Amino acid sequence: MQKISAQGMHRLRIAARFLRKRGCRFDGSNFYDLVIRTIYELDQTAREYLRGLVDWVEKYEIAEREIFGEPTRSRALKTKPRLGRKRALRAGASGADQK
Repeated sequence: MQKISAQGMHRLRIAARFLRKRGCRFDGSNFYDLVIRTIYELDQTAREYLRGLVDWVEKYEIAEREIFGEPTRSRALKTKPRLGRKRALRAGASGADQK
């Protein structure tokens, strides 16, 4: 494994968020190696599209810091679904049962 810079790790976390939306999972001992391997398995067009998305998010975060003058919540962090008290699922807006 090669040494990855802090910026590189941040970019890989952003990419992982987009890849998770496509159904990829990164369960294993070395998260960054798994993300890199998944990116290399993409075709060239998908890889370039992903790079463009990551570039955009990174520029957005920089602009946001410049505007507000404080560190923002990174879009690279994994989010968890919000649950109600005692971890129970909340009812849908229409009141319909959730499966």
